[in-house]
Amino acid sequence: MINSLPTGSCFIEVWVVDSAGISIYPSNGSTSFTIANNIERTTGNTIARVAFSDFVEAMNKAASTIAKGDPGEGLDIKGQVTSVSALPTTANEGDGYLVNEELYVYTSGAWKDCGPIQGPQGIQGKTGTGISSTTIQYQISNSATTSPTGTWSNSIVATTITNPYLWIKATLNYTDGTTKDFYLVSQKGDKGDKGDTPDLSNYTTVTDLNNGLSTKVTDNKNGTIEVNGSSITPADDSKVVHDNHNGTISINGDSFTPATLDSLAGVNAQPIDTDVNTLAKPGLYYVSKSAPNNPIKSDMMLETRVQYDWNQFKGVQIIYAIGASLGIAIRSIYPNGSFTTVGVATPWEILSDDSKVAHLSGANNFDTVPTYGNNNKPFAINDTGETTARPTGQAAGYQYFDTSLNKPIWYTGKNWVDAAGTTV
Repeated sequence: MINSLPTGSCFIEVWVVDSAGISIYPSNGSTSFTIANNIERTTGNTIARVAFSDFVEAMNKAASTIAKGDPGEGLDIKGQVTSVSALPTTANEGDGYLVNEELYVYTSGAWKDCGPIQGPQGIQGKTGTGISSTTIQYQISNSATTSPTGTWSNSIVATTITNPYLWIKATLNYTDGTTKDFYLVSQKGDKGDKGDTPDLSNYTTVTDLNNGLSTKVTDNKNGTIEVNGSSITPADDSKVVHDNHNGTISINGDSFTPATLDSLAGVNAQPIDTDVNTLAKPGLYYVSKSAPNNPIKSDMMLETRVQYDWNQFKGVQIIYAIGASLGIAIRSIYPNGSFTTVGVATPWEILSDDSKVAHLSGANNFDTVPTYGNNNKPFAINDTGETTARPTGQAAGYQYFDTSLNKPIWYTGKNWVDAAGTTV
């Protein structure tokens, strides 16, 4: 650098940056010196040549005679402003501000421009090399230390007794076309101890699952469902009785309290005198013989059953007579929506007392001979035959048509007589 200095007056100032901060020599300003002529331009025999080491030694010797100034204040960059005029008027020694790209440092009571803090852009470096892709391949081998040389597979290969080691080759493919392989090796572990027997009580067995699948419900997407191969139309929810879980039920949006026995059996049960035509709510009632519209005039159990069908309540009432006059009666009813009355009803059909009905034991034979009158006289129907076939042991008044005589006759208890009373 010295050989490039021109002749004339020059100024020098040395900045030393170390762990103590920035030191400027000399501290009171730059030092001037004069160059009469460049050493390399010296002619004659005054200085034939100067070795660089000799020059450095001479400069160090000269520098040692210069007294070292006091340590300067450290550099403390406070911020950035847009112009020199925006710098603070006062600051601490060593305070610094950036003015655009220039660093200004406050030293000796004034702001000093220390030049740009960023040098010119350097030469662009070479394009780096990256990884373009990675390939993982597998191969089994009988060695755990020497990588196999056979064919690598893109899928995991199961180890064998002969080749118990699984090798993994990871190939890194770089953007410059080069590749690098890395190898890993693993071995199938020893068989572990037998585990505890699991508790399967909360799990479904295959048999139960198959049974469940055989009875599964399938939505046919046409308003029907299929259960175990059969197509079923689900019930219309609007026509279903719902339990409200509060002692009531809902039918078609209306809430009702289900009917119960008005008098509990065994607790001084007493029949009620309620009008039969008002007992329209579903339930079982103990009704007295004197209740209005009691068709059998006997104490009875009245059972009312109702079904909601096609926007209408339909039902049936059944009477079970209690006491000496046993019997059963039935009728259809169409109660109103509030179940306060049976509404429209068919006449009661009173079923006969089975004990008072003649039963046939064969095609033409009764189990017992029908009787009539106060003395239970036998009643014969179509008893015919020849004279020699007349029945015996019959009660007086028994009628028989004698085909040999071609006329009806009657048994008196002793003899057979005709209509005129003549023994025949």
